[in-house]
Amino acid sequence: MLRGRMTACNLGDRIKLSFIQRGDCDENRNVPVKIYRREASEIKFCNDMAGMQFGPWFEYADNQSHLDSRVRIIFDGILPLEYSYNEYIDADVTVGQIYIYWVKADSFDEHTILGPTAVKVRSRELWWPYEKCVAVIRQLQCEYPAIIHIKKFGDTSMHRDIFGMQIGNQEQVVALAGVIHASEPGPELLDRVIRYILQWRLDILSKIGLAVMPGINYDTREETVNGVPEYLRLNHNGVDLNRNFGHNWSDQYVYGIANTFLGSNTYHGPFPDSENETRAAINFMQASNPLAMFVYDGPSVVTEDKLLVSGKGTHPDIYDYANKLATIYTQTFRAEHEDCGTYTAPPMEYPFQSKTFIHTGNPTGTMDGWAVDKLGVPGFSLQYAGSEEGKGAVNDEITLELFDRWSRRHAYALIAILEELSKN
Repeated sequence: MLRGRMTACNLGDRIKLSFIQRGDCDENRNVPVKIYRREASEIKFCNDMAGMQFGPWFEYADNQSHLDSRVRIIFDGILPLEYSYNEYIDADVTVGQIYIYWVKADSFDEHTILGPTAVKVRSRELWWPYEKCVAVIRQLQCEYPAIIHIKKFGDTSMHRDIFGMQIGNQEQVVALAGVIHASEPGPELLDRVIRYILQWRLDILSKIGLAVMPGINYDTREETVNGVPEYLRLNHNGVDLNRNFGHNWSDQYVYGIANTFLGSNTYHGPFPDSENETRAAINFMQASNPLAMFVYDGPSVVTEDKLLVSGKGTHPDIYDYANKLATIYTQTFRAEHEDCGTYTAPPMEYPFQSKTFIHTGNPTGTMDGWAVDKLGVPGFSLQYAGSEEGKGAVNDEITLELFDRWSRRHAYALIAILEELSKN
């Protein structure tokens, strides 16, 4: 008979199902199982936060039935049993599609069914497991050993190492960070951006270097990589890391959600800097002492050029200079560049007030805000700017072609920032 829960893991082009059957007596061995599946394209990646579209949320899949007319049996037979575990590989899947699975078996005249379990097939070219993230930065260091150094700054709640890269001149640097929220841009984007800068303008890095923390919230990001369909924010402890930094840490109601209770999608934690990941990011910023801090935010693996600028009302001099840098970033990102395709988005002018935060004020406890408050440098959070070409990001439907184009645009924009800072 079946026990526990069935898990589903995305392998990039296949789905692996795992579940337990009691195998402690003959009656429990070689028991036939039926595996059911249906496509579930109605489940959307994003949610109703920050003006994103409404769609079925986590509990939606939990309430689906294998008796639905859209459900099909994809396996009916006996699976090998090893230490009470059955595994089934579903290779008849489509990248980008979401599926819901059930498994059913009968033994001892008892009928058991596990599921529903929802999973999305995500390309491993766009979404990297943690092991690949680490391997890629080590490979980059091997290619440029004279100017790239890797340093550990802390670990995650589940004790994965959090690394940063020091590239070029470390007396004056621009700092970059990704995966502050689990299902957001990080190693995949920043690796490509850095490679383009190294190819195009290696010389500029001798004047202004880079300090890069490709990922912070690796634990929960593994869940996204492994196929959890919905957008995820929180770390393994249920804390929104981009509300946990100890600057202006306060109770807020941003996105219509209180940040004060565990279970909220913006829960700021039990106290400031409570999380391992937050402290690792602070160690990184303190060690880097950057001229500016860019946090790559926004849904999916790529983001755009809407820069939320921290420091309004509290650090006016920094805020004014930051808006100048933001203007340079946006103008360069949107300019015509070879192999970057078109970019059709609403105009961006700085300073601007995000409509999302008009009534609540900008979020507190953020990484970029900490850089402004504690280090006295410009801090930015890069967001989706509403481009026609990039709207697939909201539903995690980014193509490799667009991913590369937007990576090039970010590389051009960062080169312009490095050039501007090198004038001082």
